[in-house]
Amino acid sequence: MSKTECSLSLSEFLAVAANMQVQLGEQATISAAPREFSTGSFGWGASLKANAPFQGTIEQFLASPVITLNVGGSIIALAPKQFSTGSYGYGASEKITAYGLPCQLSANFTFIGSKDAPLNTVADTQLQCSINVTVIGSKDAPRSDATTEQAAVAASTAVGKPVAKKGKKAKAPKATPGVAAGASSASDNQSA
Repeated sequence: MSKTECSLSLSEFLAVAANMQVQLGEQATISAAPREFSTGSFGWGASLKANAPFQGTIEQFLASPVITLNVGGSIIALAPKQFSTGSYGYGASEKITAYGLPCQLSANFTFIGSKDAPLNTVADTQLQCSINVTVIGSKDAPRSDATTEQAAVAASTAVGKPVAKKGKKAKAPKATPGVAAGASSASDNQSA
């Protein structure tokens, strides 16, 4: 089995990668920031609390339908489950393509306080959400900058963020209307 090589160094990725907007059904938009993970690999990550798209007992939750994430055009189904820790929530782990890069997505949305809860307990209305989108092969990627401007421009094209030419500032990415850092629920946007 051959190893997948990453075409970007860590510093190139961090210099050119824009925040990734992850849509949680119709409930919220989550902004995942470019980062280096503790494993030495890099990609996008977010961790935050959000309102749960489900209300009822844990037993009803386990029988409820999946929720979906839209991650850069890839639709990911998060199934209701009990995690190995005893907590309940939604989870998925899949290979996807994000901004032209092969990635491993890991998403865990856990009901706060649900560990070892009886099945007839009402699930909390808050989820602890964790999303990591790791660029495959990035753990073994070089850490330093590209030696040429062409490599930086190619990197920016790969991850969708403009790069400044020497001596000039890059144009900032255009903001998406109604999308803010963190998560915002549809009801929050209506009441504002």
